[in-house]
Amino acid sequence: VQKSKAADEKRRSLAQRARDDYRRLSLQGIHRGKHADISKGATVGDRRPLQYPPLPPKPKIPPPATANGRAIRKEGVQRTISNSTEESIIKWFKEEQFPLRAGYLKTTDTIAPWFHG
Repeated sequence: VQKSKAADEKRRSLAQRARDDYRRLSLQGIHRGKHADISKGATVGDRRPLQYPPLPPKPKIPPPATANGRAIRKEGVQRTISNSTEESIIKWFKEEQFPLRAGYLKTTDTIAPWFHG
């Protein structure tokens, strides 16, 4: 899950950086008079597309490591076997969570629809 979140954050930051670069380059063109030159040269029937600054290059992603022609995969996280028993979980819930009204709707004494305990 953390890798997924990190990848999402990286994608978001790259997209934001690309938008910022594009906006900055567009504004530089406007300040240098390129925008005025484009609009001055365009007529009503002109179908030429407007020229925008180039987008920044895409980041290079290294190819996956291979061994004998097969991709090497990293080992996943190994979970340890839980030593909690059903009885100990029920005891924990009754002693610690039940007094906090876990599993109940806040405004009523009815069990919340999401609670499946």
